[in-house]
Amino acid sequence: VGLGFFAEALALVFVVVVASVILSVARPDLLTQLEAWATEMQQGGGVPDPASLEWLASPLAVLGILLFASVFVPVVEELSKSLAVPIVGGLGRKLTRLDGFLLGVAAGAGFAVVEGMLNGALGLVEPSGWAGAMLTRGGASAMHCLASGLFGLGWQAVISERRFVRGAGLAALSVSLHGLWNAGAVAVGVSGLVPP
Repeated sequence: VGLGFFAEALALVFVVVVASVILSVARPDLLTQLEAWATEMQQGGGVPDPASLEWLASPLAVLGILLFASVFVPVVEELSKSLAVPIVGGLGRKLTRLDGFLLGVAAGAGFAVVEGMLNGALGLVEPSGWAGAMLTRGGASAMHCLASGLFGLGWQAVISERRFVRGAGLAALSVSLHGLWNAGAVAVGVSGLVPP
């Protein structure tokens, strides 16, 4: 769990730095606006008005967000969450398919608990939307458990059965499931920024 959050945080910092450099050259007015919003939010000013975030619905912004959320994040999360399986296998235990799946599910559940607490705390910034966010977190928790279980099953196939194609296929299915979930979340978020 910690490894996944660390890798994502590091990547997010990198993306923010690169985006800031690009915006300072291409759109300094937008960078100034983003800095003002960040300062306002730090001082407890709440979230920005969605109408002022319409630029996030531009094709380039949506593509960048989709690539990050639907490709990079699922690969990092599923790979790091499922490392429990090769660690247990490396300790000398002969892993069964059930072991691989359940170790992955347990790792996914642990990740979902931590992510749910973080998102729940962030959701309290706007209390009226907290209940809806928590319902979404329930679905995300189930997705994390299933996706990590599939990746864990893939690890088991490689480690115990030496079935590399099966392992890679299960890993790809896991990442694809997670990526589709994240793509749906991005679509819902961006659709709220498009004016009627």
